[in-house]
Parts: sequence; C-alpha cells; structure tokens
Amino acid sequence: MSKIFSQSNNNVYKIIVTGTPGVGKTSVSLRIAHILNAKYINLANLVKSNKLFLGYDSKLNSYIIDEERTKQIIKELLEKNGRIVIDTHILTVFEPKLIDLVIVLRLNPKILLNRLKERNYPLVKIKANIQAEVIGVCLVEALKLFGSNKVVELDVTSKRLEEVVQEVLDAIRHPHKYRPGKVDWSQIIYDDELIKYLI
Repeated sequence: MSKIFSQSNNNVYKIIVTGTPGVGKTSVSLRIAHILNAKYINLANLVKSNKLFLGYDSKLNSYIIDEERTKQIIKELLEKNGRIVIDTHILTVFEPKLIDLVIVLRLNPKILLNRLKERNYPLVKIKANIQAEVIGVCLVEALKLFGSNKVVELDVTSKRLEEVVQEVLDAIRHPHKYRPGKVDWSQIIYDDELIKYLI
C-alpha cells in the first residue's frame, strides 16, 4: 500500500486532482498543495508554456495536446519532486505507477452548466462537458488507468471551498471512505434546462 495512505501527512506523495472542467479543481488543488507544502502543477498551463501541443481546436477553444512529449516532461517532474499536486482533466499522460492517489471531483451538472456559461464556453464545449459529467467520463478514465485502489470520488455540490479541502485531506488519509460509485446524476438528466445539452 502506498505511503500516502498512512495516517501521517509527512510522507512523500503524488496526487492528481481531476474532474470535468468547471468543478473547481484549480481552487482545491492550490489549497491542498499549500497545506501539504507540495509543488502545484496546472497541466494546461504547463502544456501552453512549454508549447506541448500539436495544434489548436478552434471549435472547442482548446489546444490539442502532444501526449508523448507531455508524458515525458510529467514523468521527469514526478521523479524530481517529492510532494506534488497536479490539477488536470487529462489523465492519459501519466504513468500510473508514479501516482499515489487520483481525486475525482464531481459536481451537479445543473450547477456546472451555469459555471460553464459564465466562462463563455462555446455551446459545443458546454455540451461536451455536461455530457462528460453526467456519465462520469473522468471517473471512468481514472479507474481504467489507475485502478480502484488509487481513486477516490468526492461530490463537491453545495460545499464551500474549505469543506471540500477538508474532505480531500480526509480522503488522503482514509481513501476507503471515498471509494467511487456514490455519485449518481441520473435523477436530474430530465431537467428541462439540462436536457437540451444532453441531446
């Protein structure tokens, strides 16, 4: 079992905070990195600053990541830094053996919809992200790549930042309490406002 699962926060650990864009990954990751005295990495910023992309998708307003180059740089950063918190929704650039814990943040799709609108995302990008949250794309990918023993799932709906931070810290100490499978948005997908983004 990884050192991160011990009661102490003094061990070396490497954490990914992931989830659909808009769930609050950056705010949570920054606070966790500060509390744990860990290096913080925003993968999107790393890709842009190091030009680790193959092109730009104007339809989705996002860069097309160069996964091979990014994977190598991430590997070097993980091996170089003891304590690290990585903020990203892209998981395919990580070697699972180098990661101790993947924290998947989930958010009620109706709340997520409002956040994405506030960000002025194009309609196609809003639809893609709402659909991804409803079916749990980030969670499924995390489980597929890292296995259930390294993945925890937290519902951040209606919680203040500090509440979420405390839950994340508790999940680091007691991951068995936050095993995936408790979040289910199936009861709200027929909401009049939401359904037009799911078809």
